[in-house]
Parts: sequence; structure tokens; C-alpha cells
Amino acid sequence: MLIVIISFSLGIIFAILNNDLLIIEDLNNKDINPNTKGKNKRNNIIPIAINIDDSYYLQAIVFITSLLENIGPTTKYEVYIMIPNNFDNNSRGCIDSLINKYGKEKLQIQYFNMKNSFKSAVISESISTSAYYRLLLPSLLPFIDKIIYCDCDMINFEDLSNLYNIELKDNIFFKGILDYYSHRNELFEFHIYTDIYINSGILLINLKSLRENEIEKEFIEFSEIHYLKHHDQTVINAVCSKNIEKIPIKYGIFNFESYNDLVKYNEEQNKNYRYNENELKEAYYNPVMLHYAGFNKPWNHRDPKYEEYWWYYAKKCDFYEQILMFYEYTYKEIDNKIKKIPKSGGFIKNIEKEL
Repeated sequence: MLIVIISFSLGIIFAILNNDLLIIEDLNNKDINPNTKGKNKRNNIIPIAINIDDSYYLQAIVFITSLLENIGPTTKYEVYIMIPNNFDNNSRGCIDSLINKYGKEKLQIQYFNMKNSFKSAVISESISTSAYYRLLLPSLLPFIDKIIYCDCDMINFEDLSNLYNIELKDNIFFKGILDYYSHRNELFEFHIYTDIYINSGILLINLKSLRENEIEKEFIEFSEIHYLKHHDQTVINAVCSKNIEKIPIKYGIFNFESYNDLVKYNEEQNKNYRYNENELKEAYYNPVMLHYAGFNKPWNHRDPKYEEYWWYYAKKCDFYEQILMFYEYTYKEIDNKIKKIPKSGGFIKNIEKEL
């Protein structure tokens, strides 16, 4: 696999990866320094990667808004966004407006035009090719050793410094939330038998070890020769079955319908990997991030659990009216949803000052 990084003074980096030209654009982000080589030169910089297409740019805005609304006083997020070749400039402009809104001292954004990467990968009605882009992060970010990856069907309630500072040993490539235990059965088809299986929606990734062990090449080969029921998640759990660990479930709990549903999910896990009762209660009653996993999303017309929190952050966006129009909601409908958030004891701190 050939990877060549060429930097130009205009702020555009070109990378040749698997004979495809990836364009890494940094026109609005002079402060991002590719020479840090994984060592943060400023105070508490946290790199975060996401991948989107035009159908998900509004969700990206809501997610990043939730990050910035809960950022710590000394934290800065550097957000790396992987986009397809045909990503609309207007969509990008909407996302970039968050830099002016929250300030460059809190947010920087860098784009990767992924061109034709994974053009032959298995996709579905709800999963596009962009889901696979996260597998290329080791070579896309050769100057970063560790990164948080997040899907955009999530919202955040706290600063992510504690998550980012979780230790990653050299032999651990990914840490994530345990997914449903039955999903591991898919790996049996590949003669892979493991008692731990993680969700790829929120990941702490050891980019340094992935590069040193040339795992990216294995990702690409595996994705090209197998049918993948859970897409990029299958690739990660199959290729790295011996190099993954769990993180506390509070960092990406699914929007379970009830606490009993959470307990049942946990009881299905192998006993060596289950979360303890304190971890479950902390995640359910005081999550750091909430993942709207599955088909029922807050912007759909299906009233998923905890949709009010997603709309709370959507309402804080400059593009709130656009979100309402696109998903055919009225102001009154959303106001009624947001009213379900408790004035005290809910996930959002100090919300009683706003409601």
C-alpha cells in the first residue's frame, strides 16, 4: 500500500492512498500543526474524527454543537471530517460556521476528501460508503498517535478530556462500548471466536500502533473479500479481535428504552467483560455521550427514547429552522419535546436556567 503525503504552503495536503488522491484541506485552520507528531503543543487539545456525507451534515452540526456547549475551559477540539468527493460546499460552509460561532481557540476543523475510497464495499439503506472511512485514519493522520472517533447520531454532555486520557497500551488498537453480544456470531463465518465485541460508533483509537503493525492494509483486504453484515464494525472486530478493549459505557450508552433493557443487554455479555452495577447506573442516569443507535433517530417521526436531548442541541444551532423544515417539524412540536427534559436531575447541567 503506497502512502505519500505532500504539503503545500497554501494549506492543502495531498495524500496518495491506494492509488486514489485524497485531498486534505486546511484553508481555514492555520493553527492545526502537522508537525506535532502526536504531542499536543497547546493545552488540552483533543483530536476527534467523524465521517459524513450530505445526508448527515445537519447531524454533524448538532453533534459538534453539543461538544462545544459542554467543552471545558482549557479544552480545544480539533475535528477531522472525512467526506466523499461530491460533498456539497454549502454543507461544508454550514459546518465551518461553527468555528466563528465558538471561536478558533475552542474549535478547528480539517477536511479529508476521501475520493473513491471503499467504492466496492458493502453498503445498505442506512450505511453508506463513508462508514468505512474511519479505517483509513492511521495514514490520514500520520502526525497523531491517538484519536477519538464518533458517529454523528450522538450527542455529548461533558468535556471529553477524561475519555481521551484513558490509557491505550501498545497492543490495544481500539477501545469502545460493548455492542450486543449476539453480533459476534457474525465473526464465526470467518473462523474468529472472541468473547468481546465493540460498537464502532464511539472509539478511542491507537493510531500509532495501527500504523506500526500495518493494520490498515488488513482492513482494506478484509473489506474487499468478505460480506460484512455490520460493515466497518465487522472489519474492526474481525481484524483486531485480540487487540480491543471496552471503555466505560457512559461514554456512548445506547438510548435504551428502560434501565431493565440496559441490564438485559449487559447480562448477555460474557461474564468476563460485563459492566458492573455502578457503571450501568452512572451511564443510564448521567451519561457522557448518548448514542441513538439503530433506525429510530430523533429526526425521524418515531419518538425514540431521549429524542428531547437531541432537539435541545438542535435548537441551539444557527440552522435550527433548516433542520425543522427538512424533517417536517413545527416549532411547537419541538418545544413540546424539549419540555420533557427535567429542570433538575436530567442529563444537561444547569438546564433549569433555560427552561
